[in-house]
Amino acid sequence: MQFERDHSCQSWHSLLKRAVTTKRKQRPSLYQLPPNAIGNVPPAIERCISHITQYGLKVDGLYRRCGLATKVSSLVEALSRSPKTAPLEKDEQGLLDAAGALKQYVRQHVVLIPQTQRELWVKAAAHTEETLRLATYRRLLKKMPPDNRITLNALCGHFYIVQLYSVENRMTAQNLALVFVPTLFQELAMNTNMVRLTMELIIHHTLIFLGKEQESDMESEELITKL
Repeated sequence: MQFERDHSCQSWHSLLKRAVTTKRKQRPSLYQLPPNAIGNVPPAIERCISHITQYGLKVDGLYRRCGLATKVSSLVEALSRSPKTAPLEKDEQGLLDAAGALKQYVRQHVVLIPQTQRELWVKAAAHTEETLRLATYRRLLKKMPPDNRITLNALCGHFYIVQLYSVENRMTAQNLALVFVPTLFQELAMNTNMVRLTMELIIHHTLIFLGKEQESDMESEELITKL
């Protein structure tokens, strides 16, 4: 699964919403695959995001409520072996299990923010000006390996869509950030700045991940150095 950086939020949301409301025997990918896109999302993550987007956006407490521990572990094993055939179910409990499996899979198999770059994110999150924080997040993303960047893009974009349905699922961006920050920053999860950072990656997904670049690489380096 790959993301085209210049997709508008509206067109991307339209694709996802169509996937939720359309039933087909063979459904096209939720995400278009431009020939010049860089990086790959693990198939297991793609499968979970697609399944939850199609069937689970209105499930109360999605990602906050726990799935059945044994079922979640079984799903993680199945997703690791064969993502396409892992038995994801469509009822409420099955969707909670799928959400739990996604969280567990990311924790166990994916390092989203490389350890060597984590301190830069901590410094960016501590800045008092929101505009500068968001601009710095964008620049730090450019430093990440392509697979890490596009996977973080996929997850935050998915959570952005989930919080659009917060009236039904009661999962606001802040609630999702509280759930997701331990996966993203592990030992820094209790740092309130990191919770805010995670929430901003969700709320401002379009600007941070899909916005057009306005500064040069040199300017990016200068701002990161100042922080």
